Amino acid sequence: MGPGASVTRKAASSTRRPAPSARQLPLRITLVGPPVNVKYGIQRGATNLEHPDLLAPARVTRDAIVFDLQVRVTGDRSGEPNFLGEFAQGPRDGRFVYVNSGVQAGETNSCWSRRLKIPLTNISWKQLEAVLATPGAALEARVPGMARDGGPSCATVPLIDGRWQKIGTL
Repeated sequence: MGPGASVTRKAASSTRRPAPSARQLPLRITLVGPPVNVKYGIQRGATNLEHPDLLAPARVTRDAIVFDLQVRVTGDRSGEPNFLGEFAQGPRDGRFVYVNSGVQAGETNSCWSRRLKIPLTNISWKQLEAVLATPGAALEARVPGMARDGGPSCATVPLIDGRWQKIGTL
């Protein structure tokens, strides 16, 4: 272009809607009656068996292993909640949290190498909003910690109470 030439630029228009604001949802996962002497952790992101990135349990007793964590939630009531963050795994319509055990939890000499899926898809907007409106509240999933073979539970097992339950405090 020569001197004095002008350039007309179209304003960039965006058809993308702004992302809804994300909220942090406190969760508790409790493994009830797990086998003893097995290491557990909640998986962050994709796994690396040599150096797994795991959330350690918040509390371990003879009867239960408890994990406290948070996931981000986006969306509005016109659709299902979208669970995001370092602990949310899987596709949008099938999100879950992995509880790793044995080798998958970094215990290299274990005879177990398992992952347990805790589904997030059955958390309703009503439950989510009730927890977010109550300071210190969380949703808890209680699952059997031991499989029929005596090892750590793996795959997807039904929640003990049939659904996530609101609890008062973490």
